[in-house]
Amino acid sequence: MGQPDRRTLAHWYLNTFDLSRELGRKELGELRARGRTRRFRPGEVVRFAGDLTSSVCLVLSGLVELTRPHEEGRELVISLIRPGEVFGVLALVGRLPEPDTARARIPSDICFFSPEEFRRLLRARPHLAFTVIKSLEGEAVTLENRIEALAFKTLPVRVAHTLLQIARAFGKRVDHGVRFTISLTQQNLADLVGASRQHVNYVLADFRSHRLVSGSGHALTLTDVEGLERIALAS
Repeated sequence: MGQPDRRTLAHWYLNTFDLSRELGRKELGELRARGRTRRFRPGEVVRFAGDLTSSVCLVLSGLVELTRPHEEGRELVISLIRPGEVFGVLALVGRLPEPDTARARIPSDICFFSPEEFRRLLRARPHLAFTVIKSLEGEAVTLENRIEALAFKTLPVRVAHTLLQIARAFGKRVDHGVRFTISLTQQNLADLVGASRQHVNYVLADFRSHRLVSGSGHALTLTDVEGLERIALAS
């Protein structure tokens, strides 16, 4: 198998529709006023896989993860949804079973829109319709890449992929590397790469011994990004 290009890596597990890039603050405020906002506690389920689609969801604050059942009863994390990003666009197609369970990772405010309300937004701004289509297309690509990685890539490669992607989305550059701005436990990372916490612990320990990463949890820092990229791009 050849080496994946960086575009494939960039969509390996992180694929969302960022509405905040398409609308200004005033427009987002007006849109929010037409929806229904609810706060979710850490670990609280926003929707279950199998529920019939009923609304498009905009994350206002916090962090939401989308998961699917995986082997041995584990859940595979498909996407991490940040503030300003939208999920649940399948509701625009019809009343279909949700493919993923959405769960708040940290306290999160989510605004729910009826499909009709969101369609009015798309009719007013046709360029957004193309973005939604690309989002739906990207969901299939994301899952395909995730399954391929789980099936054919070694655990160090998968861990390196994931650390780099989280750093791009939730990283802050510091003097000695890139520090995560969200807390990431070993179990969180294990869920993302589809492995046991113990095996992920061995990989992280090896990365620390080679000075690729330092710290843990909220203070996890990638100290050698280029070294991790070489591992992530390994066949």
